[in-house]
Amino acid sequence: MTQHPHSMNSPAYEIVLPLDSPTTEETGTKREKWWQDIARFSEWPAWLPAAKLIELTTSGEPGRGTGFNIILQGALEHWRVSYWSPGYRAVFQISAPGYRGALALELLDADSPMLQLRLTADISYRGWRRGFTPLLRRRFQHRLSQFAVALQTQLLQS
Repeated sequence: MTQHPHSMNSPAYEIVLPLDSPTTEETGTKREKWWQDIARFSEWPAWLPAAKLIELTTSGEPGRGTGFNIILQGALEHWRVSYWSPGYRAVFQISAPGYRGALALELLDADSPMLQLRLTADISYRGWRRGFTPLLRRRFQHRLSQFAVALQTQLLQS
């Protein structure tokens, strides 16, 4: 797992994890299956131990505009899909009292014979939390790493 801090013009965190080395014929099938796992938001608590509740706030097929509430490590967060390219990339806007963030999930295969999962994220704090930004960013980085490893494990087992 690689993690890279970035400048203010790019995401604060990036994690890239290997998934598999499918043959060319298998790549599309695996990508489709893995994307279905990602898109089943209400099932995230089954593979993400930190998630306690996921309640969809919109109806219909997953895609741009889909929203859900999730309790992660005691914090109620609202996630909304702001970009959706099935099989390739999803971007979520995250809001909660005291902070806002963004998370992008991508399935990559361009520069490697192995499919990879890339997560990029950033977060900003408001109010009294701003004074604790360095500590809270380390906590966020830890949460992001846990999320990435749990998602990688789920995809490889599916």
